[in-house]
Amino acid sequence: MADTGIKYPATVITIQETGDDNDWTTPAEVVSDNGVYGEITAASFDANDLSYLLKATNPSMGVPAGATINGILVEIERHYANGTVADEDVCLTKDGSARVGDDKSTAAAFPATDAITSFGGATDLWGTTWTVDEINATTFGVLYKMKATGANADGFVDFIRITVYYTAAAIEYLAGVISGTSTVTGAIRVSKKIGGTISGVSTVSGMARISKKIAGTIAGVSTVSGGVKVSKKIAGVISGVSTVAGDLTVTGGGAIEYLAGVIGGGSSVTGTMYKPSTNPPFSSAVHAIMYDLTFANTTERDQMASDIDAWLVGKEEWGTGGNAKVHGQSGNTDKLVVRLVNQSDMDTLMAYIESRCAAIPVSSGRVAKHWCGHAVNESCEEIEVLTW
Repeated sequence: MADTGIKYPATVITIQETGDDNDWTTPAEVVSDNGVYGEITAASFDANDLSYLLKATNPSMGVPAGATINGILVEIERHYANGTVADEDVCLTKDGSARVGDDKSTAAAFPATDAITSFGGATDLWGTTWTVDEINATTFGVLYKMKATGANADGFVDFIRITVYYTAAAIEYLAGVISGTSTVTGAIRVSKKIGGTISGVSTVSGMARISKKIAGTIAGVSTVSGGVKVSKKIAGVISGVSTVAGDLTVTGGGAIEYLAGVIGGGSSVTGTMYKPSTNPPFSSAVHAIMYDLTFANTTERDQMASDIDAWLVGKEEWGTGGNAKVHGQSGNTDKLVVRLVNQSDMDTLMAYIESRCAAIPVSSGRVAKHWCGHAVNESCEEIEVLTW
């Protein structure tokens, strides 16, 4: 389960409801943990008098789209001085005005010194349902009221803050139709498939990693560009004035499967495109991983080299005179050629290097998987490429 972290309201106002007696002084001070208070210290704040309703909204929760809301925690730090004071209302609002769900007030007395009291929790939805849009709305927040329980009471609230707990959406499908003047850009990672139709004046660009297939139709004035890695197949139709560009690799378990369907109209497939050869990859025992990565400093470069060398211990390698791997370090750049016998080891090493590049950020880089068929007078061929 994920959470938003602690958020404070950006907007605080007070409203007099029927039966309310005393307005707050400096209510806007409840927006931070700073020892400065929203308060009522009027001599007229006596037993059974109610404060105006304090509306603390617009906490900018930032819950990601598609998430499931699991619970909401509200924390309030307060104390009293003269007289005695207690909670009266502790409610949530979706629209900034109306109370929704449970009132979590138990009429608990304020402590004599600042203390935080929690309401709700990680699995408490306050007796209602929530959408991501409702949580992220500027009108989402807390409605709070306090009550004097003694003569000439003084009540102080340092802050009201909110934490929302959620389960992020699992990426499954980008399915259906992307049409019109639509754009899917940036870093795109799809764990299942893009299915259906991408049409009109549409763009799928950036770094797209698709682990299953692009199926259906890419039509109209459409573009699939950037660094596109497809592990199974592109099936269906690429037509109209369409472009598949950049480094496009189509593979299936290490062996290239197919780019199936129709490429028609004024379409083009450009960049580096690989497809099956007469002699399939890995028909010989010559396999190699090559990488060329640039780091911010030599410390990060040396760490990457050390990590990969440690990973290679015990792996089945080949090379002239036992020279299975070669590092070529220059400045902040680290280059490596490593030759492995087993295809599965190559796949695992590719994934390992990619994961380490996330932990040890690279300024730029390229990792390529090669197969070589020199025994049958074939040239080397790259069958999988990752770039940063």
